[in-house]
Amino acid sequence: MARERVQPAKATVQEQKPGTANSTAERAFEALMVFSDKQPDWSASELAAHFSMPRSTMYRYLNTLRGFGLIAEDEHGRYRLGPRILLLGRIARRNSSVLQIALPYMNELSEVFNESIILNEKVGHEMMTIEHLESRQRVAIARVGGQLLPWPAAASAKVLLAFADAREQNELLGLMTPVKYTSNTIPSHALLRRALKQIREDGYAIGRGELDAEVRGIAAPIYWRNKCRFALSVTAPTYRLTEVLQSDIVAAVRTAANSITQQLQID
Repeated sequence: MARERVQPAKATVQEQKPGTANSTAERAFEALMVFSDKQPDWSASELAAHFSMPRSTMYRYLNTLRGFGLIAEDEHGRYRLGPRILLLGRIARRNSSVLQIALPYMNELSEVFNESIILNEKVGHEMMTIEHLESRQRVAIARVGGQLLPWPAAASAKVLLAFADAREQNELLGLMTPVKYTSNTIPSHALLRRALKQIREDGYAIGRGELDAEVRGIAAPIYWRNKCRFALSVTAPTYRLTEVLQSDIVAAVRTAANSITQQLQID
């Protein structure tokens, strides 16, 4: 009888389709990738609905991720990114050649202007923050948002789009839909294309309250392997970033971004 009970289990393993384990891992990582600034926590039911799968299946993926410390469950049964993610992030940042090169320039900008200094990277269709040095002033920007999709409004997002090669820029523009974040947001593709052309001519971008009416930003491109891969920016409350200070920041950010680009070519 014991042998009869074991045999079906063995057959099940043999019948398992090739790639099933990889497929399971892919779905687990797909679940991990939906965590974002916009939605940092999810319930199992929300995730199951998002991926159109049974809740029992989603629990299996969540238990796998939780076992590796990649997510954590809070007292309300909602899931957030776990401590292992923070460790991996620190390791990635510490070994990032661009951050090692850029950080001294970012610290210098922070000392001179005492505003938020941000280094963003374009990864595929996304913009990710590598480092953010916060302002030491009493009124600071608690959280700086920005993205390429669905519509670029922050200075860094506009820089990364403006200096992308023609094929990639057209591909991204084809995926974009105008979003009216504020009354200052560029409202159409035609006006966005005109703005991108001007940014390329100027060599920098200014965000004039287009994502947040109370925030302005100035960004310049950083090139790696002959492509605009990063954007360096200074961000501040609108009332502090005066026209006089703006010209000084533009010059300083462009100089820092150019210096980082030059060192990346040598590195």
